[in-house]
Amino acid sequence: MAVLYNIFPLRDATGAPAGFATVTRDLRESKRAEEARDLLIRELSHRIKNIFAVVGGIAALTARSDPAARPFAEAFRERLGALAQAHEYVRPHSPESAPAVEGQTVLGLMRLIMAAYVQEGRERVVIAGDDTPIGERTATALALIMHEQATNAVKYGGLSREAGQVSLLGRAEGGHYDLTWAESGGPPITQVPARRGFGTVLAERSVAGQLDGTLEHDWAPGGLVMHLRVPLANLGF
Repeated sequence: MAVLYNIFPLRDATGAPAGFATVTRDLRESKRAEEARDLLIRELSHRIKNIFAVVGGIAALTARSDPAARPFAEAFRERLGALAQAHEYVRPHSPESAPAVEGQTVLGLMRLIMAAYVQEGRERVVIAGDDTPIGERTATALALIMHEQATNAVKYGGLSREAGQVSLLGRAEGGHYDLTWAESGGPPITQVPARRGFGTVLAERSVAGQLDGTLEHDWAPGGLVMHLRVPLANLGF
């Protein structure tokens, strides 16, 4: 039985302790309402997960019937998968379904997303620094950004060569959170790309529009360095 006890002292006219009084509240109704709400949230979250699967399936069928659409469909499904991964990370969980990573934080999400690029016995991806809690909106934006960075690193950058490496460093300071992505050991960068790809534009818009932050790319000869800067107060949403 769910009840709440409040105990407070009683005093006489002189202010001296005279005894105690208690108030007991029956919380069964509010407990039932809370359980019903949690059930509804989990059900909605499960349906969102199914929607991701259905949309991904439609993209796959479209690519199968139209070979010209395959490059678009593959890129679309990868980005959709990144969003689904972010949703899975921040959605309400039972103890049995919770992700096997740290609680909902920036670096916890980074480790989840970058797990596919970790090789046994080698630290191809190093994640360190300050950590901070995040909300669903932040997770969605970060998942898109990291997916784009990892995909490009595998194709052209620090993860395209056996000796290549990526480091992710988080710093919380002065009311802002800075996340630095630095690649090394990949092909030398001889020039800045002539144009920004769709994924880069999407990532920049996500940071600016959803998090009120900035995203900058430094095309250093030794490897790409990306700087993400977001107000700490905006990460919890």
